[in-house]
Amino acid sequence: MKKRICFLLICTMLFSLVGCGNNNISTEEFYYEEGAFEKVDGNIMRVTNDEEGNIYAIVNQNTVQQYDSKGKLIRKFELEIPKDADISLMSIGIDQKKNLYIEVKSSIMFEKSQTNRIHEIWKFDEKGKVTEKIDVAKNDQGEFAYDSGSKLYINENNNFIYKNDTNQIIEVDQKGELVNTLVSEMVKDFVKIKNTLYAIILDENRETYLAKKEMGSQDYSYKKKIDGEQFIGFLGYDPKEGSLLYTTGSEEIKAFDLEGNFLKTVISVEDAQVFTKNIFTNGFAVNNDGNVYMSYSEMGSGEEAITDITVFVKKEGVKPKSKKKVITIGVNTEMEAMELRGKISGYMKAHPDTIIKINQYDYKEEYLSDYLKKMNTNIISGKGDDLIPTAYLPMSKYVKSGVFENLSDYMKKDKEFNMEDYHQNVFENLKIQGNYYSFPIGFKLGSLMANQDLLDEKNMQVKKENWNRESFINVLRELSQENGIYGLPNMEKEEIFEMFFVGDQEHFIDYENKKTNFNSESFKALLKDVQTIYDEKLIDENVTGMDIEGMNMYQGTNGKIVFMNQSKISLMFMPLLKNMIGNFKLYPYPSSHGKGGHAFTANAYGINVNSKNKELAWEVLKYLSGEKKDKGAFYTGIEMNKKSLEKQLDEMKNGENTGIIIATEGGELSSSSLTEENIKNIKDAIENTTINTSIDPQINKILKEAIKKYFAKEMAQEELIKTLDNKISTYLNE
Repeated sequence: MKKRICFLLICTMLFSLVGCGNNNISTEEFYYEEGAFEKVDGNIMRVTNDEEGNIYAIVNQNTVQQYDSKGKLIRKFELEIPKDADISLMSIGIDQKKNLYIEVKSSIMFEKSQTNRIHEIWKFDEKGKVTEKIDVAKNDQGEFAYDSGSKLYINENNNFIYKNDTNQIIEVDQKGELVNTLVSEMVKDFVKIKNTLYAIILDENRETYLAKKEMGSQDYSYKKKIDGEQFIGFLGYDPKEGSLLYTTGSEEIKAFDLEGNFLKTVISVEDAQVFTKNIFTNGFAVNNDGNVYMSYSEMGSGEEAITDITVFVKKEGVKPKSKKKVITIGVNTEMEAMELRGKISGYMKAHPDTIIKINQYDYKEEYLSDYLKKMNTNIISGKGDDLIPTAYLPMSKYVKSGVFENLSDYMKKDKEFNMEDYHQNVFENLKIQGNYYSFPIGFKLGSLMANQDLLDEKNMQVKKENWNRESFINVLRELSQENGIYGLPNMEKEEIFEMFFVGDQEHFIDYENKKTNFNSESFKALLKDVQTIYDEKLIDENVTGMDIEGMNMYQGTNGKIVFMNQSKISLMFMPLLKNMIGNFKLYPYPSSHGKGGHAFTANAYGINVNSKNKELAWEVLKYLSGEKKDKGAFYTGIEMNKKSLEKQLDEMKNGENTGIIIATEGGELSSSSLTEENIKNIKDAIENTTINTSIDPQINKILKEAIKKYFAKEMAQEELIKTLDNKISTYLNE
């Protein structure tokens, strides 16, 4: 009996030691409860913490408020900063002697002249008076910084550790002189724990990583890929649990151990009312008790944003189970996720018993196979989203496999649904075998954007009833006869091919009968027309076009180039076009049948046939595509609802919500009001949108690879035709 008791005691001791040295991760159950923060008078710019876990709120750009571990205000002081001064308070640090330091810098994102840029570290006394200003601007390069993830640490040598404007973590001395570049990659946010740095890094491929690096070391201890948005990312440290807390500030907070291993999602949209709102997070802090503070701006209905701080208080025990209904929506890109959050916040506000969660897939064309594999795995395993994004899926194959619900049935039985409320031409071009399986909540327009003044000067009129490739090339010939004026900017042959092919793809690919027709005179003529544009020098090789979607804009095209291909035009950028080009006009793409057509790329969703919330998913789809009541509710695409479109166009015509400013190499570009003629042209383009650009992604990949080789003269025309016919027909019949 004694031996058995001794054995049990030894086993108990051994089990109690398991996990010792595992980064001091607590094994106790805990959860977070969302609570209200003490009311703050003024505009909250950010919440932050110093190395000792003290919490600070920066208010009105000139006030610092310090709070204790219970969230009670213990100190407040106003800085002697002129109201019209163009500086922001970025981060707060404390040295070994408890002296307070604040990083301040120019608040202008893009500064043309470095001589006017301010970037300093201010030292304060007990009364909040500035006793010293240390200039660190010499370590900046005039780039864009992720200011929301600013931190300031003062080490035992009284050197400062912070991010410069290229988002590198650097160390400078008391005179502001560079001592060391600690992390040379682009850092969103970081924390310093003793002599170790933990950072959220964005690499050159826009992938997000969690990295660990010892001070003085040249190499990372680890660098692990994690899910994360490109624009926003915050990192904190919970000393009580010995874990890192990471959030994009939009839907959840995740915990990682100090070796970069994911532990669990500690706070999700199901637990936090704040995540159901349309917010922009600007600050993130953790105190010594592990309580989380998050400052944010809540975007209103065209009104001034509301700023606030929410606190997540750590509680011991098991988290109570939520009774709310949960529905998931997949999105392909970060921009789509940001747009969708603005929309679903309204639904959740009106339906507090429902939670809508967003799953972001980070679609990239070069990683198509990985994207489809992930999608297929989720769907087959039953873990697929309730609402699945369809833009980059082989829809014909998925429909045949029974992945999606037939939405035509939902439309027929829903008495509230009226197809006339929407742009029916877009809906019609998404039909598969006579039925709807995807529901577009918005789309982007593809058109030839023209400088109408140049056309008028040449007294040239484009006749829509005869807008084929031949007439288009003839127009280019006439335009390019004038010295310095060209019909098109410098474009790759593949881009011109795609512009011609997309409207005629049904002549070459028969999805229903699983056949191809590339070995035809019409396809050979298309290839010849592309080559003609180059052979006759109908493009200006010295002028690059404008890509609004990628923010790649070049002034200098105005007055030189007549047509520019814009494949993904957003409504919100129309006023910007007005200011860039002046008298712009949207023309359809030319096609073989002679009428031409505008193209669209739909942001559409299908209902997963395995969803347990099909009726709710349908209601959410209707809401997302319904009439928007909010004034100034701009999104990256064009609304499917006709009334929403009218509302937005009226605001643009009246000069409301046109204050878009984009920085370019040539300076800042701003937007201006649209004219009645602009509005009429935009409406006409939308009404005549007939070309669905969403080619089956696998077919699109085959096309692009083969066409690129052909125009690079690595493949003969006969081989190109044979390759396309064989590979695409084989894929269709798989």
